[in-house]
Amino acid sequence: MKCAQEDHELMTSLQQKAKLKMARELRALFDRLDASGDGLVSWEEMESMLHDEGMNKWMTALEIEVRDLKNLFQILADDDGQMTVEDFLNGAPRLKGPAKSYDLAVLIAMVKRMDSKIETLERANGIADTGWHQQDVHHRTEAVNNGHSHSHDTH
Repeated sequence: MKCAQEDHELMTSLQQKAKLKMARELRALFDRLDASGDGLVSWEEMESMLHDEGMNKWMTALEIEVRDLKNLFQILADDDGQMTVEDFLNGAPRLKGPAKSYDLAVLIAMVKRMDSKIETLERANGIADTGWHQQDVHHRTEAVNNGHSHSHDTH
């Protein structure tokens, strides 16, 4: 029993050290991206680093494709099109690897709530409900539940 507890403590310690190391490395990467030194990264600053070897190594480590970088920047950036260090440090590690079932379930629930709110607004404003968004949400939910991805769909 004591050995199992020690193994668990060792694993927890190693995981914590790995997280701290990644945070330091992500901070250093953010500082490199922040060419203006204003504590914010714009798309222009990030785009200028696309051919940088260090940036490409990080993208590979985070399992991010170059073609997906613009969309990922938009996910991490604030509404003003700027990414803070907090946005980057909190968001970049979550982008690594495939989405977890939990993440997808949260997104599906959010989309369903938004769909309901859209329908309420449509009714309140006398707009005819075409049902397109509800059908699309249902279609995508079924696809996710069946293990299919529609990440490259254009609709």
